[in-house]
Amino acid sequence: MRYLLVMQHLNPMRQKFYMPLGLPYINGAMRSKGFDVEAINLQYVEGDPIEALKECIIKKKIDAVLCGGLTTQYGMIKEIFDAAKSVNPEIITIGGGGGFSSEPILFSEMTGVDFAVIGEGEVTNCELAYALDHGGSVDGILGLVRKTDSGYVYSGERPYIRNLDSVAFPSYEGLSLDKYLEGQRVDGWYHTYTFFSDNPRMIPMLLARSCPFSCKFCYHPIGRGYRSRSLDNFFEELDLWIETYHINAIVLIDECFSIKPERVLEFCKRIKPYHLSWACQMRVETYSDEILEVMVDAGCVSATFGLESMSQKVLDDMNKKATIAQLQEALESSYHHGGGASGNIIFGAEAETVETVEETMEWWKHNKKFRITDFAMVGTYPGSAYYENAVKKGILKDKKKFIEDGCPFINITQMSDKQYKILAAFARFKDTEVRNKGKVISAVETDGGVDAELECSHCGYKNYYKGIQKTSYQSGILRALACRECHNFSDYVFDEDTYKESWNITKWLYGCLTGKEGQALQKYMEKHNYKRVALYGVGLQVKEFVELLMDKFREAGVEVAYGINRQSSSIQVSDFPVYGLDAPLEQVDAILVVPVYYFNTIYNNLREKTDMDIVSLEEVFA
Repeated sequence: MRYLLVMQHLNPMRQKFYMPLGLPYINGAMRSKGFDVEAINLQYVEGDPIEALKECIIKKKIDAVLCGGLTTQYGMIKEIFDAAKSVNPEIITIGGGGGFSSEPILFSEMTGVDFAVIGEGEVTNCELAYALDHGGSVDGILGLVRKTDSGYVYSGERPYIRNLDSVAFPSYEGLSLDKYLEGQRVDGWYHTYTFFSDNPRMIPMLLARSCPFSCKFCYHPIGRGYRSRSLDNFFEELDLWIETYHINAIVLIDECFSIKPERVLEFCKRIKPYHLSWACQMRVETYSDEILEVMVDAGCVSATFGLESMSQKVLDDMNKKATIAQLQEALESSYHHGGGASGNIIFGAEAETVETVEETMEWWKHNKKFRITDFAMVGTYPGSAYYENAVKKGILKDKKKFIEDGCPFINITQMSDKQYKILAAFARFKDTEVRNKGKVISAVETDGGVDAELECSHCGYKNYYKGIQKTSYQSGILRALACRECHNFSDYVFDEDTYKESWNITKWLYGCLTGKEGQALQKYMEKHNYKRVALYGVGLQVKEFVELLMDKFREAGVEVAYGINRQSSSIQVSDFPVYGLDAPLEQVDAILVVPVYYFNTIYNNLREKTDMDIVSLEEVFA
């Protein structure tokens, strides 16, 4: 049989796409056993990805299609399998990855696959392929879901692979790794790690699998048993990638780079002679001045870890096994030694209250030099303890619909639903704020992107970067670009007129949450005598915010007549109609623009159609 491994078209902006390792590992395992394997990366095909997939199936005479991914990628996974069946109803479909592993039967039913591989897939996929090639039984294969006439049947959990040195190296044959490496930009790949070079060629690698901890928001699709490769095995693979793909950097995508300081020191000793840049994720317990100094000296440009919250109550509820003091010490040490530390803040844990949010924000007020990559909400992802608890408590009543809807945020906190919606809106707008604003000395568009001289907000070093993405430049802001001297992150605003910040909206939302919002909206409406307004930019990204606004407008005696969206008039987020740019503008007193960071572009587009008042909500809440 001929097998086709399919990598999804995950991101239309290729510079923001990062190569998953799951499929390359399956690719390597199956090829090492001699199976007839083809592979396609839909991220890099020309034209429509699904049509390219169909053409590949026909041209290569494929008998079985393998594809997988996370639960949130359900729609794309199903589309790929449906496309394969539309070409050949007899083709065998095989799923894998976190979506199937977290809900083996349900996710298999929803995607309609013939088989699903649960957990680590290297051994299971090869055993399945051997049975299919030779017409054998699949009944005795552990870690496999199969479709039967009476429904799906799961054979039971397969023990995880204890000896990772026995696993074949990943194979990128057919997966367009050359295009992937050639497309990397100084400000693009894997969030913030490629700043080290104007011509980065960074590849993901694993030194260990899983994590010995059990944070309640997390799920480990390849099992909870933490296992490490030998350093000899790891560096043998690294030598292969340097020789084959001429890489100049790696990122260790381990959930936990290492929990043993002595192993970190040995790794640093061995990687230093390669003169590569590298990045990793670590637990705070491993951080120390000695460790950070050695890591940076060995080429580490970024060592990130999960902050999640700066409320001890929430950290304990999350089962983080970390203290505020440990987090603070790790941040300080990394900042001092140039470790490029960053982390996320995620609101919405089960123990979250208004008071715990205030604890986190009070910490942030005094620690803004540290890079918070994202302010976001806790996801209740299938397989996690929070997900299981939400099901048990009846908060999440319909698993299938939850997955079909993309695993939306749900209120599992100690807060009311209204408070939760305000918090979600606050987190979204907080995330758009400029943090650690650096100075733009010069910026020039070229054929290869944008070349810019930028002054670090932390150490004042003047960096000269080539090939910055034009999309960042044209939007007016470049986020989280690290300094090549101190490795700390700054945001750079290229055009103060194009990019408008949302400080006033964020402050107002925080006031709504804590009961101190004031009367800014009502006073503005009264001052300008607005009785009937339209809201521009009411898509799903600001759903909670728009619903909150509706309540506040009603309190102020102002009617929201309709919403406007540039790209779609079919989105329904509240109790009013939504138009495209053909909206009946003459029926309102003013247009209030929600997405403040593109205000000038929006303003100019609307000004061509009307002379009425067009106001940024940032001005309303000033």
